[in-house]
Amino acid sequence: MSAVDPLRLKKLLLRMIDIYSPSGKEEALLQYLKGYLKRRGFNVQAQPVDDHRYNLILAPETGDIQLALVGHLDTVTAYDLEHYAAVEKGDDILGLGAADMKGGCAAMMEAYMAFAGEGGNPPALALCLVVGEEETGDGAARLMKDFRFPRAIIGEPTGLLPCFKIYGYIETMISAHGKRLHASLAGRRENAVETLLERLLKVTHFLSTVTRS
Repeated sequence: MSAVDPLRLKKLLLRMIDIYSPSGKEEALLQYLKGYLKRRGFNVQAQPVDDHRYNLILAPETGDIQLALVGHLDTVTAYDLEHYAAVEKGDDILGLGAADMKGGCAAMMEAYMAFAGEGGNPPALALCLVVGEEETGDGAARLMKDFRFPRAIIGEPTGLLPCFKIYGYIETMISAHGKRLHASLAGRRENAVETLLERLLKVTHFLSTVTRS
């Protein structure tokens, strides 16, 4: 195990921010990081996500992963393509994706390299850099098809405080079917709109009850 190199970490982060990588268009950053890690002697796996994109995985040869460092390389789309690159202001580094989450990815890469030292991929530890988080989540979905690990550290910014719980959401599609007829002949017992509204009210009441409990 070697010490973390602050200068190397800073240079890596600045370069990562300068490479534009919105969701679905991460190829340039993937190629750069793949070469960066290979030049330092790491066995990098490119886990295919689609025809052009992939996750970058550094994992022990034994396949026994006890802890994974996980981050996403994509960002939201730049609102101004002339001003998305890295800017240094005192001790702060600004730019598209600096916090969410190229800063976390760069920090985890540096930590992984420091832990590995000169010995290549360390045992029981994996580094997983995925694509597509800001939109479809296809990179994370692909990651979980091939890998399982009991613990993970996700390098999202939390004010340097550990976050041991997360929350998500469920998307549900509800449809109602009725008979096609003239509005003057529609009866309340066969009204698909009212039936749907009743069901939605029951669902929202149930969710509010669960949330309060």
